[in-house]
Amino acid sequence: MLIYLTVAVVILIGIIQFDFSKKNKSEDKILYWFICVLLICIAGFRYRVGGDTLSYFDNYSRWPTINDLATIDYTVFTYQPLWYFFAAICKLISPDFYILQLFQASIVCIITFWFIKKYTRFKYLAVLLWYYGVYFYFTMEIMRESIAVSIWMLAVNSMLRKRYIKYYIYATIAFFMHLSAAILFIMPILYFLVDRSFKNIFIYFILLFILLNILGLDFFLNLFPENMSLKFLAYQSLGVYWPTFIKSSLHALAIYFVSNVYTKLYCDKTAFIPFLKIEILILLSTGLFYMTERFVNYFLLFEIVVFSQAFYLFCIKGYHYNTTKLFISFSLIFVLKTYYYGIDQSHFSYGTRFYNRIIPYETIFDPKSHPWRENIYYNSVYNMQITQTIN
Repeated sequence: MLIYLTVAVVILIGIIQFDFSKKNKSEDKILYWFICVLLICIAGFRYRVGGDTLSYFDNYSRWPTINDLATIDYTVFTYQPLWYFFAAICKLISPDFYILQLFQASIVCIITFWFIKKYTRFKYLAVLLWYYGVYFYFTMEIMRESIAVSIWMLAVNSMLRKRYIKYYIYATIAFFMHLSAAILFIMPILYFLVDRSFKNIFIYFILLFILLNILGLDFFLNLFPENMSLKFLAYQSLGVYWPTFIKSSLHALAIYFVSNVYTKLYCDKTAFIPFLKIEILILLSTGLFYMTERFVNYFLLFEIVVFSQAFYLFCIKGYHYNTTKLFISFSLIFVLKTYYYGIDQSHFSYGTRFYNRIIPYETIFDPKSHPWRENIYYNSVYNMQITQTIN
């Protein structure tokens, strides 16, 4: 726990020294990238800390080496080809799993820090929001998907500049890392549609609902690869989880308020607003499909950039007319994320909460495993499998 708090304090120093005052630029650069390296090391040198990490750790030795890649049948594997290629490259350096952790964290953190630096002046504030809300999830849970999201961050500029050949090369690479990146293939279309009018979001949402009822879910699933359709059905078999829908709706409300204020105050810098509109649509669709919440991962950095810009106005500039909206938005996001970390996991492992996936922190230099942490993850996976079987 102490190591996590230490990082937060260092980021706060950056906010005070460089976001809200003008200081030496070289010191700014050193501190900024030092934080990036620190976060890479924390994620890279952890030992059995996280959720999905445990499964990857246990199965890593069974994955193909670089010499096996040309001869194996990828259809029998669980994950996408580029993930196995990535793991095989890591095995060239060492058979130890921490090498993969280190490389994965490096990709995610470096691209994130680059993206934040490129698109917001208040980069330490944005890093703090990312650290509290996204970092642990991206480096210790959805390790494959977060690489796909990082590739998407590299592709954003190409899409906005309408350089579609380059964009779709990125999208294809991301897709072969994680199936959820399929959304990138229709992202330019979605961006164009929602950029016309904010009201279009709700119109498309209603049309989608009507089409699903007329054509049926099977019609749409036949348009996708089989393993993608099976994954969708696996999530859908869980049914609509109403607490998630309520949480997602409150999240959507927070984004709506902030984007509304941001558009008024930064009318010349609204390229990311259509992405937030798409995110709102996805958040609201969790009432229809439980799994659509996963696509929100592709919009979190846009959200963080906009929130960091708006938060500065809230704290420093004092735009009183918009204070209520901003206060509600920031409060909702903070409460929702805090609630996420505190979700009771006692039904999986007695006396635990979700934050126990990452607390206490253990390193490869003094490796310790905790049975109760293992139970949180593996019992949750078993519970999902039982639910799918029953349904």
